[in-house]
Amino acid sequence: MLVSSAVRRVKLISSYLTQRLALGKPGIRVRGTALHNYVGLWFGYLCLLIFLTGTLSFYRQELLFWSQAELHQSSVDPVNVKGVVLHLEQNAAHVKRWDIQLPSERNPNVRVRWREPVKDGQRRGDRVTQYLSRDAIVLPMPRESRFVDVIYRAHFELYGIGRTYGRLIIGLATLAMLVAIVSGVIIHRRIFVDFFTFRKDKALRSWLDAHNVSAVVSLPFHILICFSGLLLIMYLLMPWAADRAFDGDFKALNADGGGKRSVKLRQDENLPIVHTNWEQGAAAGIGHIYQQVDEIWPAGIRSIRIELKKDGSREIIFSQNSAESLLNRGNSKRWHFRTNNEGLIFQEQSVIPDSFARLLYNFTTAFHLQRHADSWHRAFFFLSGILGRFMIASGLNIWVKRHYGKQKKDRPKGRAQRLIEALNILLFVGLPIAIVVAMFVNRIVPASITFRSTIEIYSMFSTLALSFIHALFPNYISALRHQLWVLALLCLLLSSFNILVFYPWVLDTDFNWWAVATAVKVIDVLMLLMAVLLILFLKKPKAKDRKSKNKKAKPPRYETASSAVAESL
Repeated sequence: MLVSSAVRRVKLISSYLTQRLALGKPGIRVRGTALHNYVGLWFGYLCLLIFLTGTLSFYRQELLFWSQAELHQSSVDPVNVKGVVLHLEQNAAHVKRWDIQLPSERNPNVRVRWREPVKDGQRRGDRVTQYLSRDAIVLPMPRESRFVDVIYRAHFELYGIGRTYGRLIIGLATLAMLVAIVSGVIIHRRIFVDFFTFRKDKALRSWLDAHNVSAVVSLPFHILICFSGLLLIMYLLMPWAADRAFDGDFKALNADGGGKRSVKLRQDENLPIVHTNWEQGAAAGIGHIYQQVDEIWPAGIRSIRIELKKDGSREIIFSQNSAESLLNRGNSKRWHFRTNNEGLIFQEQSVIPDSFARLLYNFTTAFHLQRHADSWHRAFFFLSGILGRFMIASGLNIWVKRHYGKQKKDRPKGRAQRLIEALNILLFVGLPIAIVVAMFVNRIVPASITFRSTIEIYSMFSTLALSFIHALFPNYISALRHQLWVLALLCLLLSSFNILVFYPWVLDTDFNWWAVATAVKVIDVLMLLMAVLLILFLKKPKAKDRKSKNKKAKPPRYETASSAVAESL
């Protein structure tokens, strides 16, 4: 009985899909249109979340630095590496390894880390992190904040559910996005002609033109970012080959494909010989090496690792502040120096894999992560992500207008229509509002509160819930405009609060906004610019109002010629 009912349901579903996808009709564009519409509708809302969080993740370090207000004072002084190492000798002489993150254009401070010795019942020792100025002065610990990590994690594993299930859902949504992009290219007959076409004030036609232009402008970015995202989680989506060939040992699979970073060192005749005097202590010796290596590398030094070996010697590892090649997944060049090798420098052997599959994997995943991209490349990817988000939102809006645009106003809305319209507003406007609210909470909640990061997260989800509830009740366009006004006012208040009030009055510092680092200023100015653009857009009269104003008044029609002559006299 149960089997027959299940078979009956499968037949009904298959017939429904056959009807909807038009499998019985000739023409690939007809089938592609149905596939494009329904795949975009089912997974479009999740793709809106992925695109926004991924676009913001290109500036994850800048946002994380923005949330740490206690570290914002900028400085142009050179880094005192000797003073940093001396500080570590005085405070962490009992550990075997020190990690020093040097200042960059994305974070102007020095960060040092080490692990304390393992205590009873611990697997690893406690990690200690300290922030120093360029002059090796200890800075106060920044306020606790987690909203940036929530944004970053939500991009590839959602939040609040298991890591495996979250990544599976994100992988399915990414695959659906790739299908929607390819099917959209197939059904687009005049892709190059429509690129130069925009029909203003034409309601649905204008939205369709905006959808086409935003899709075509950044089409290579959309295809490559979706494909590389699938490659990053391909072992989770398709684990059967690894289970079959390597018995589930992914480390062996990675090593067999040439993906493991080589730790073999080689001495090249072209590499310089660094001379230093260790009689003045390790701080003076490492500072002298740093000056010589910094002169050799024009891109600068990103980090220094100092490790104590068993024979009592020290190994100093310098990492360059740039990617050596995307074919080795953007790994930077590293030079090793030991205190007992008479000034010789050893360089890690940069191995380029022989396998084309591994080369493709390294290149595409490095393209997706963009860890070593400069500011111009990062800005280009950010704008492409914004275009991708607008492409998805405009497509969902077109679907709503096509299915419900001709509906009579007196007719009550159904549950499906209310749900689709509310999800459109929630993911397009409500999610940015929630992020801005979390940024506001980061500024106004005192740093002394221990659970302030939890307050940030709760504020985000509470704002999302309020946005969804608000979108269920009013008219679709009215609700959208209301929430856009809220977003504009929040951006204006937040940027004004940071520029005028926060640093001298709330944070109680001896510097103002003009003395903070450039990364913080850029974020605040962009928030102000976004507020101004939104206000100008919302204050712009509607298309119907513009047509009525521009419409010329018709001359009066006179019943007789005599009345016309009399009126003229």
